[in-house]
Amino acid sequence: MSETRDPGSSVPAPSAGERWFGRSVWGLGLLMVAAAGFVAYEAMLDQSTDRIAREHGIALPASASNPECRGDAWHMILDRGASSTFEMARKDLCGFVSKLKVQGSRTSIPGNEVYRVSAAWTKSHPMASYECESPTGDFLDVQIFPIDCKRVGVRLYTDWN
Repeated sequence: MSETRDPGSSVPAPSAGERWFGRSVWGLGLLMVAAAGFVAYEAMLDQSTDRIAREHGIALPASASNPECRGDAWHMILDRGASSTFEMARKDLCGFVSKLKVQGSRTSIPGNEVYRVSAAWTKSHPMASYECESPTGDFLDVQIFPIDCKRVGVRLYTDWN
């Protein structure tokens, strides 16, 4: 491939090695941007029971559905938190609660916009609240809400200070 150059230019044409290096740097840069996009998706946009289990460090029952994840736990710097909700079968509630390391019944889920979930059932009064030892953070707050005779809603908040 011939290059059109100004014959009076004192800048030498790039060698094949220099062109290869430049293309490699661009390729590596594009790969890093793609990786950052994947991390952003996994950390901020993923709405799954896997994310809930990862952020809060607890096993969810097989009946867990309708997950919603909020918070700023993804940035891993200083004060941060993860707020999540999901629904589950009422018959799985005893098994779920028995796996928690309950320390009290008082919870402190912040009302900041970043932690606010949209599940309609969180507007009602919880039927149970637990302050628990957190496997991943400084504490884990759990609230259980009635939905109907077969399902309950669970709201989780984990905080890192």
